[in-house]
Amino acid sequence: MHLFLRCLVFRLVQALLLRTYFAPDEHWQSTEVAHHLVFGDGHLTWEWAVGLRPYLHPALFAAPYWLLAAARLDAAWAVVLSSHLVQAAIAALADVSVHALAAELAPEDASTPRWALACQLASWFNGYALVRTYSNSAEAALCVLGVLNWTKAAAVPSAAAQWRWLCAAAAAFALRPHSALFWLVPGSWRLARLPPWQRPRLAAMAAALGAATLALGMLVDRAGYGRWVCTPWSFFKFNLLEGGSAQYGSHPWSWNVTQGFPAVLASYVGLAAIALRGQLKRGGRLVPLLAFVGWSVAVQSISAHKEFRFLLPALQLSMPLVGLGAARLWGRPHVALRAALAAALLTQVLLWAFFGLVQHRMHGVAARMRFLDCSPARYRGEVAALNAAAQAWLPFPDGLCLPGQSELECLHRRPVDVARGLVEAGAPSHVVLFAPLGTVVGATLAEGGYALWRSLPNCWVQVDEDYPCTLQVWART
Repeated sequence: MHLFLRCLVFRLVQALLLRTYFAPDEHWQSTEVAHHLVFGDGHLTWEWAVGLRPYLHPALFAAPYWLLAAARLDAAWAVVLSSHLVQAAIAALADVSVHALAAELAPEDASTPRWALACQLASWFNGYALVRTYSNSAEAALCVLGVLNWTKAAAVPSAAAQWRWLCAAAAAFALRPHSALFWLVPGSWRLARLPPWQRPRLAAMAAALGAATLALGMLVDRAGYGRWVCTPWSFFKFNLLEGGSAQYGSHPWSWNVTQGFPAVLASYVGLAAIALRGQLKRGGRLVPLLAFVGWSVAVQSISAHKEFRFLLPALQLSMPLVGLGAARLWGRPHVALRAALAAALLTQVLLWAFFGLVQHRMHGVAARMRFLDCSPARYRGEVAALNAAAQAWLPFPDGLCLPGQSELECLHRRPVDVARGLVEAGAPSHVVLFAPLGTVVGATLAEGGYALWRSLPNCWVQVDEDYPCTLQVWART
């Protein structure tokens, strides 16, 4: 418990220090939905209009919101702090599970668990993404917790041990249905390795827990959506059967191996290689963990759309290996080797400082906003109906978009006409846009009574053409 509390404080401070943004799902699939559930306002994206996401994950953040509202303590800072606290607890769960997993797999070496935890806490990507309110972050914590108990059940195959890893797998599935693919192989392997007379009991336990999890999820979704929805089926149908995730970008099947996972590990690649070299030569206890890491990366490679944050589960599972590599370097009384370990850790800290404090720095806009919709064309009607009240004050100009175009696509097609129409429709107090677009519509905004108020730095290095490095804020004069 003391270790969990120390990790909780560390992750909370880390979350509060973040000044950058990563992927918009940090808000649109968690805190914004929770805010809508409790306070009745906020924007819901198209996934919540068509029943694609489970409400259990936003409910984690809605619970403290509701308590704050009931106690009349729902100030903006308290609501924000409660979200960070919930996410810090999730990240701390991952931290203590990594420490315990390293201790379970290397019981003869007391230094490996300590180094695994140190590398876990110093990891740039954990500090950058694990403390954000993604369902991937919760999935990662439950994944490493499940593997920890799966490993314990292999040593002592009691009913209690089986229940613990099954519960972790069920919770991960409830929060993010994609995790079912990860547990398919470990669950089948465990079933096959049991004596024949024990297999029916494990199968019955898994079936009962799976049915209860599905029923709970459907009840929560019924309350959230106002109708019966089976979100796991909707999720798999859209992402795997229809390939719908590719609309947000697609990558080759090898991207996770050649680019994604090495970038997430960064300077830890060498430490993991050192650990694997010794483990493979001697058949160490951490070798099965390599299979979990590989399978996790493979599962995330099935979908055409890939992101770095999808690799959070694999990163947590890699930390015992990284910790073993670090322990071996530190255990050798050679200045150069210890300097290499210090350089690896320092690199992680510097990467976190750059990506967490500088690159894509956020600039808070505490005001009611109308932003352009980029929903798939076939869901535009549902999204408009879901957010009709929020967007009624600044309607999108009629007759500008071609059939099947989103508002964002329409803006890129006819930027001047869209800017003029929005200004004439509602005359908002401020207009926020990226600098390249500002050069195109600046004259139109000036004609409408606006002047460039501020230019805000958005990044040091432009890595995506969709996110230029300067924001412009135009104010009505």
